[in-house]
Amino acid sequence: MHRKGIKNFINSKALMTLAITKNDPRYIRRIQPQFGIPQFKNPEARGLNSNRPASLTELADDVVAAVNAAKSSAKVDAKKIGILGSSQGGWVGSMVAAKSKDVSYLLMRVGPGQNVLETIAHEYEGGFIAEGFSKEEIAEIMQMYRQHWALAAKNKTWEDGNNVFLSYQNKPWYKKIYTEPRVKSEASAKWWTWLSKNLYVDSYDYLKQLKTTPVLWQLAEKDWNVNSQKSYPRLVEALTKAGNKDFRVNILPNMGHSGLVVKTGLPNDEFSWQYAAGFWDTMATWLKDRKIAK
Repeated sequence: MHRKGIKNFINSKALMTLAITKNDPRYIRRIQPQFGIPQFKNPEARGLNSNRPASLTELADDVVAAVNAAKSSAKVDAKKIGILGSSQGGWVGSMVAAKSKDVSYLLMRVGPGQNVLETIAHEYEGGFIAEGFSKEEIAEIMQMYRQHWALAAKNKTWEDGNNVFLSYQNKPWYKKIYTEPRVKSEASAKWWTWLSKNLYVDSYDYLKQLKTTPVLWQLAEKDWNVNSQKSYPRLVEALTKAGNKDFRVNILPNMGHSGLVVKTGLPNDEFSWQYAAGFWDTMATWLKDRKIAK
């Protein structure tokens, strides 16, 4: 959030959660009545839709500024300011908790335990599985994308990255992905900039600094946005290295990235309105046990 927006975040209640999440109105609407925890959410996020996509580090600095503003208010219990992260919030929330000693807890929903590059690769692979590409085709496609991303990480130009794609244009599967010639657009240029800033951001690096911050991290068994099976051991290892004595990492059965029950979790999966067992009650119990929620 820009500094002018911080003052709008001060809540009139005694405790506060800073919500670091993608837009998920069903999830956000339910948190406050479910747990009795007032929260605020960044209304001026400088994400991909902004003129200048911010790095995840810049977004974390914005949230730290909000924490500082919140703790200075007489209306807020400065000892009960926490971070609620969702999806990409796994990276930003971990950074904030490592940067600010005023964050009293970290509650994470389907946050990655891998870096941005590996997480995006997992998501892309799921998309290609859903679209019916063969294993052999997916292996080649992912090789192409990894070469493309490697150039972004080295701060090469959009054109350099596009040349990687062009080197694969004679593959039988290529025109199934790009039905029209790729042209540099505002959106694709922003995406390239975002990749160059963020590909090697890794929550592991920040979680291993959280020596005393209580952490609850909930992963989904069938998540094709975040690789839960590879994230789980890294999250546990990072928090163990920190010497943290109050952390819990769960993989909830049959849950997708949305927190809902799914069959496969792939983009073409049948939609469900049923939250996975343990999703809400685990968070509620964890917060109540620490006297954070009512």
